[in-house]
Amino acid sequence: MLQFQPLSSLATLMQNQKLRSQSETMTSLISLRPLQYITQTSGIQTQVLDRTELTSPKIFKPVMKQILLFESAQVISPGESLQEAIKKAQPGDTIRLASGTHHLGDLLIQNKFDLKLIGEPGTKIIGNIQINNSNTISIKGIQIEGNQIRSMPRPVPTDVNVPEVIINGSSQIELTSLTLNHLNGHGQQGNRTRSMLEIGPTSQDVKISNSHFFSGPQDLEPGPQNQRTLVNGIRSMGKETILEGNTFNNVSIGIQSGGVGAVISDNKIANFSQDGIQVYGHQTQIKNNTITDLIYLDAPENGEKIAHHDAIQLWAPEPADDREGRYKGKYALENVQITGNIIKSSTDPNRAYQGILQGIAAFDGYMDGLNVSYNQIETHSTQHGITINAPRSSQSNRFMIAHNTIENQWVAKPLNELKPTLNLNVLRFKQNPQNQAEQWSWRKNDHYAVILKNNAVQTAINIQPEILVSDR
Repeated sequence: MLQFQPLSSLATLMQNQKLRSQSETMTSLISLRPLQYITQTSGIQTQVLDRTELTSPKIFKPVMKQILLFESAQVISPGESLQEAIKKAQPGDTIRLASGTHHLGDLLIQNKFDLKLIGEPGTKIIGNIQINNSNTISIKGIQIEGNQIRSMPRPVPTDVNVPEVIINGSSQIELTSLTLNHLNGHGQQGNRTRSMLEIGPTSQDVKISNSHFFSGPQDLEPGPQNQRTLVNGIRSMGKETILEGNTFNNVSIGIQSGGVGAVISDNKIANFSQDGIQVYGHQTQIKNNTITDLIYLDAPENGEKIAHHDAIQLWAPEPADDREGRYKGKYALENVQITGNIIKSSTDPNRAYQGILQGIAAFDGYMDGLNVSYNQIETHSTQHGITINAPRSSQSNRFMIAHNTIENQWVAKPLNELKPTLNLNVLRFKQNPQNQAEQWSWRKNDHYAVILKNNAVQTAINIQPEILVSDR
């Protein structure tokens, strides 16, 4: 194990290592930020510089010695206080969690800058993590299982253990190689409103990558009783969030994103019971995701399973003081890119509890300048592959649907009885969205336009006559 001893300067280090008495050659002059620097030598105790800022220090490379740069790390073992270590942490510190189970309750990272929290293989946390008003925080390699929820105001059953990571008022946050498990709370209703990871609207530049979200055991048997207890994966309202390379299994909704400028890429979502990805934030990129295996919750009706949900669903964002505005046709979603995604209703045609999966859907509000291209969609249902309401183009921002492949694998009905694969409609709205008996109205006197080209579809294309369609 490395032993650490504080030194006062680079000169002291050189003297301790007897570098001046050897014929060594200066290799470079560099400027270093004020971190802790470690030099490790063959057969000699490791020495550590203190936090003195070094301007153009002389770095030597002895024949039998090698100078290595490390950040110092404090190791926390199970049973020790991680909260206390975080409270005392200084900018540039790294805290390592030793392998084992750490019972934390609610862990708070608040008003911190430049802090790393790294779990060694086999590290598990029982509890929740909240990051508030912090900058440049990195968390890596930890499995998180839920503690009883106390950190959020929404009412939930008292015995629901949902792992939560909550990020508020923070920037440049990177979470990678995490595993979040929601293993308890089966049989409770209403859990589907919760998410395992939430990014608040005052956060930005948050990256979640290569992490795993499981709401229930990975081998959870599909079925209404189990799926009703699932929670959601990620809900992000922050700006310029990156959600990349994550996997979601046995969740209600995989990803919800309402922040501006999000990138949702290369994620895998399977065995979900509502929607795969929901987006209501401008300038979002949804690319190269794989979404498969919808599981229905409702009882069969007339021989069909009536829970028809979407792999990717879009709607126009609305202000907090007008939550029904999108249903009234008052707002627009702008500049969303949906490209290169693979959508497959079922990877096993004989699997039980197959839901009616719709592909890409945008129903509520205007859709301005979207790009829906190079997606592969297999719906295996009576529903659509792509349906867009109120597509609009401008001179500089054209709405495009191009190079998509859409197939319908519903074998119980002939093709002529299936709904159109691709639908383009005018805006739908309600005067009173709360009135379930009110029928949708259609706004036909707006300027709707879309570029439509090179799509391979299995069944009919339905385009309302008010929509101007071109191939360029």
